[in-house]
Amino acid sequence: MTRRYQLACKARGVYVFGPANLRSGDPFGWLVREERLAARETLLIYPLVAPIESFGLPPRHPFGGYATPRRLLEDPLRVAGVREYVPGDDPRRIHWKATARAGTLRSKVYEPSSQYRLLILLDINTYAEPWMGLDPDIQELTIAAAASLAMWALDEGYAVGLLANSLMMALSGEPLETGDEQTIRPHSGDIRSVTQTFMHRVRVPIASESSQRQHILSALGRLLPYFGSPMDTLIEAERFMLPPGTTVVLVSAAAALHETTIESLVDLRAHGAVVHLALTGDAESKIGADTYDLPLHHLGGREVWHQLVTTIDDERRENTGRSATSLYLD
Repeated sequence: MTRRYQLACKARGVYVFGPANLRSGDPFGWLVREERLAARETLLIYPLVAPIESFGLPPRHPFGGYATPRRLLEDPLRVAGVREYVPGDDPRRIHWKATARAGTLRSKVYEPSSQYRLLILLDINTYAEPWMGLDPDIQELTIAAAASLAMWALDEGYAVGLLANSLMMALSGEPLETGDEQTIRPHSGDIRSVTQTFMHRVRVPIASESSQRQHILSALGRLLPYFGSPMDTLIEAERFMLPPGTTVVLVSAAAALHETTIESLVDLRAHGAVVHLALTGDAESKIGADTYDLPLHHLGGREVWHQLVTTIDDERRENTGRSATSLYLD
């Protein structure tokens, strides 16, 4: 017997189905058998993605002109940073000093050819202090804005990365290390089993491969509404990894902005980055810190979030989607 169900995926996250309870018997109820199967299946729902015009941003050059001209070729003398070693990398790319410090292979990153770079910083908090709680609507709007900006940038030919201070549910097969300095690449393979383990730092290295969409959306879909690390700590750890001319956009709730975060961003700009603030919150929301002269973009508040959800629900009713894979409990 096969039963089919249609699921309305209205909220991002990781959902586990199972175990399965089976019960059968005769029509009179005299002979009844029950069995519990330890079958489990996992469904990962990506965050809402909308055109950036929905957040009041212009579709062309929302963060101004490009900071650096395109280069046609990589220059091996211009080392822009380091990243995780990928099988197939040229041995000459291996950064032996960084490898010795990290304990695992690291490759050099040269000035990218014919690409601009965008790093999205996502602050998961909605208030200045964690004990003040959280605003679910503003938090989901902030995550959706980060996802939408990332997808827009990839469409425009940017190399895009993500750094978030949230906890993230770890999936089976992902390496886990102690400490907050580990660089974690979202798992792009099978997500059939989930461990009750959480990662304290979410980092998707800057890249432009076709799989980058899945990496970023997978990381954002698995974010948990809990505080991980202070945003200024993450920025400081990333500062020396960024090539000059990288565009950095902090996506955050206006009320959650800290003075130390602004100071770190100003320092980041002094090292050659182009920094912008993209803040969510209702019209009456006060910005938690002085933004100095950093460019500021208001993305809207609850009204924008409810409008996006309503629009998506209307589209779902008109066009029922079908997933690429099926979930089986057998």
